[in-house]
Amino acid sequence: MTISHSFALGVLGMRAFDKQMQGISNNVANVATTGYKRSVTRFADMVAPDGSSAADANLGVKAVKQRRISEAGQITRTDGQLDVAISGRGFFRVSPNLDGSAVSGTTIPGNLYTRDGAFRMTATDAGNYLTTQDGYFVHGWEVDQTTGEPGSALGPMRFSRYAIMPQQPTTTVSLTGYLPADGSLTEVPVAFTAYLADTLPEEAAAQDAAIGAPAADGQITVPALPSPSTVTPQYTMRFDAGTSNWVLYEPGGTAVAPLTVSGGNFQSISHGGYTFDFSQFYYFGTGTNAMGASTDGSPRGRLTSYATDRQGNVIEQFDNGLARTRYRLAAFNTVNEDTMRPIRDTYFAPAASGNGNNTGAFVEAVQTGTKNPINGFVPASLEGSNVDLAQEMTNLIVAQRNYQAASKTITTADEMAETLVSIA
Repeated sequence: MTISHSFALGVLGMRAFDKQMQGISNNVANVATTGYKRSVTRFADMVAPDGSSAADANLGVKAVKQRRISEAGQITRTDGQLDVAISGRGFFRVSPNLDGSAVSGTTIPGNLYTRDGAFRMTATDAGNYLTTQDGYFVHGWEVDQTTGEPGSALGPMRFSRYAIMPQQPTTTVSLTGYLPADGSLTEVPVAFTAYLADTLPEEAAAQDAAIGAPAADGQITVPALPSPSTVTPQYTMRFDAGTSNWVLYEPGGTAVAPLTVSGGNFQSISHGGYTFDFSQFYYFGTGTNAMGASTDGSPRGRLTSYATDRQGNVIEQFDNGLARTRYRLAAFNTVNEDTMRPIRDTYFAPAASGNGNNTGAFVEAVQTGTKNPINGFVPASLEGSNVDLAQEMTNLIVAQRNYQAASKTITTADEMAETLVSIA
């Protein structure tokens, strides 16, 4: 090994350990970054091409960075209703543009994958979209409101700027309490208020379009909702002395059906579009009326907030107490997470085959997301970084010592060169 070769080895060593310290510093800086995956530095010998002399075969050391993407961070509970973590393997898929195109003039591709589930609702001219904190659009399946199942089209999730829950019509009247069976009471009104079906979906769409841009002060004037459409049917329960039974009568005074018992329970009666449920109704030999009626159905509701659940559903919540599932998040898996290439600190893309940046099996494409993930989602939670601060500080001390040792190689070679010059 020549003296000049010693200078080269020292320089290469200092460069390698400098890269290691940079990686450690980046890990320490992102110890509190949601979904961050730590990098580790490995060293490889640089070998001269075939035909070189044995003395010059070793050309020094090269630093190679790798991400520990497969190592999960700790999942922590948060107050964010749109925060969601993935328990187990998998990634959220996001895109920088609505059409799924890559960012022009950069190396950022059209689809990215992340474990950072700190989502928010971002307003655009086309509506509200679920995005990451960086504004990337989160992908999911739209849920069919009739079947409750996600569809086949996967892409950005769009929400109305001003969602309204249509009025839910009343279909069931649940009667509770008791009536005397001895004829001491002969008639009891069945009082309830029923909601009617309406055309609110069309009204809501018109109102959503009518909101337009905010005023100069940034406020948006929301049109008032019309009053609920309701009716108050006048049904009654009447005692039939001939059969010692109670009979349900419709508002016009016509008998509908008597109460019947099967299997120890009073059977339901259907009439006028309502199902009268008597499962919580009882007879007593004597006594006064203590009957009550409750109904399903609800008035129109305004959107108040969003939430997620363990199935990855993104849910709209309304001020009438009801909720509506609009989308389901997609979870994607890869053959080998650690072969993915980092795009910024918390986003990753499949490694291109033969790019030489990663070792092991290359990931040509991310596998299809699942609509019913084996590894569930954790709502109102986030996955922290997988950085161990104590270990990183230890690694930093070792890297600094190695850097000093590499620099000492140059100092020693310089002293040797100076000695040779003085002898000459």
